[in-house]
Amino acid sequence: MLKLITPPLKTSAKTVEDPKEIIREALEIQSMIIDGTVIYPGSKHNDCFAVAQPQVSTYPLRYFVINPRFKDLEKIFGGVIVVNPKVLTKNKLSKISSKEGCLSWPFRFLKSIKRYEEIEVSYVIIDNKGRIENIAQKSLKGLPAIIFQHELDHLNGRTIWDKK
Repeated sequence: MLKLITPPLKTSAKTVEDPKEIIREALEIQSMIIDGTVIYPGSKHNDCFAVAQPQVSTYPLRYFVINPRFKDLEKIFGGVIVVNPKVLTKNKLSKISSKEGCLSWPFRFLKSIKRYEEIEVSYVIIDNKGRIENIAQKSLKGLPAIIFQHELDHLNGRTIWDKK
């Protein structure tokens, strides 16, 4: 059974070799998001945009699950499970300060983090019907770009509290 790991693991996640093999677990994470079990009791946070698999598993894999309540994010990403994400390029002129919280640190407030507001990314996406598509290149701007970078940090064994 999966559960939120606090404090989080500091291990880089392994590449997902076959996206079909993670669908069951990813749907369990999605259920945890929907029913609120990713929210630690008494937490400073009451919802999330996404959950990275390493936040809930001691066998970290490179994917994150988008909160299905955010239909606009699902549409922008093209699905709900983002597998083997990579940042291809960053618009260096788009660096901003982003106020972020993190479920991995349930009793800490928001922290100001420097992120790129415009990035080019690639990933494999799984939609809510289990269809798999390779996204060779996609532009993300604004909140989706921030979310992508935040979750990618988790997949690389880092959180907002590791950033200066």
